[in-house]
Amino acid sequence: MSIVSKVSGVDIDGVSKLDGITKVNVSKFGGVTVPQGQATRWFMTTTSGKIYESNSATFASGSVSELVDVGGQVHTDLAIGEDASGNKRWVIYAGASGVDVRYGNNSGSLDASAQWTSVNWPQNHIAKNNGGPAIAWGNGNWFAVGSKRTVGGGIYSPMMSSSDGAAVWAEVAPPSFTVNSNARAIAYKGGTTDFWVMGYEDGSFFTASNAVDWGDTGASAASTINAIAYDGTSRWVSVGQTGKVYYSDDNFGSVTQAVYPWTSNVFGICYVAGKINKWVAVGATGRIAYSSNGQAFTASTVPGVVGTTNLQAVATDNTTMVAVGNANMILTSSDGTNWVRVSSSASDGKLLYAVACDVVGAGMR
Repeated sequence: MSIVSKVSGVDIDGVSKLDGITKVNVSKFGGVTVPQGQATRWFMTTTSGKIYESNSATFASGSVSELVDVGGQVHTDLAIGEDASGNKRWVIYAGASGVDVRYGNNSGSLDASAQWTSVNWPQNHIAKNNGGPAIAWGNGNWFAVGSKRTVGGGIYSPMMSSSDGAAVWAEVAPPSFTVNSNARAIAYKGGTTDFWVMGYEDGSFFTASNAVDWGDTGASAASTINAIAYDGTSRWVSVGQTGKVYYSDDNFGSVTQAVYPWTSNVFGICYVAGKINKWVAVGATGRIAYSSNGQAFTASTVPGVVGTTNLQAVATDNTTMVAVGNANMILTSSDGTNWVRVSSSASDGKLLYAVACDVVGAGMR
């Protein structure tokens, strides 16, 4: 896959906007993939309210340390996007009632709980424990999905949104939300098209082309949808329970089941753009698989120490891939095919639910 290296003689890393659009919102320029650069920070969340960080661009062994303890909650999801002024902002999302989200700007050290602003929603939309990300940013909007709430009149809302950088949130409950099910995944298409996809536990896909009007696509994954990602060009892939993996080239108007090597649950998916150009999926019993097209997946090589440890999430900056899971399991890869374990005494014994880097949109769109 070709990637943009220079624009009008300027290295792409030094360009902030393309045709007036913030670079992180552009996946293609002149038909060529726009890279967003290598990560400088990686964050992980766990069950105890702690956030762990790796300052190594390649997530090297020994680079992981505890960043902050924000107060004992289970945080199952995190994402990076922007605040209302266009600054990079992290948001973490809880899997239990209380403080629902916390946010902090990437420009800060974020090593004290006071640097994270907490937001408690009056509606009970907690994140689900497996899958995700259940929170995402795109084109000025944050969305978070989780446990449904009965709104009335046969409408069930599983979604909250924010258009001011995650500070103020409102429940999203259009008349189309008639599916009596929870949601585990939300994904943004990126580029110049404002397009969102949400996946339900009953296998339904809902989309919105304007971040406002959501509708059921009519397609079904025949399984709980745990995670969704987009390749930046045309293809979506969703992963779910019992090895159910699907791909779509029409924004989930229809789906085709992919070939997946196991029938175990799949919890995470990302697309690694640039020179690697692969889909990577992770899941239960320590299994990782990769695909060049999203249609057929092949088993990756993982170290024996992984055993049957569940892997909960995977992320990338399009150079390095990181998978995390139960029992302090952290794995990295530079090709998606072969993986190595990252040693970390800082997070010993922790169940690591989520991982993300400071490259906005990498792996998700």
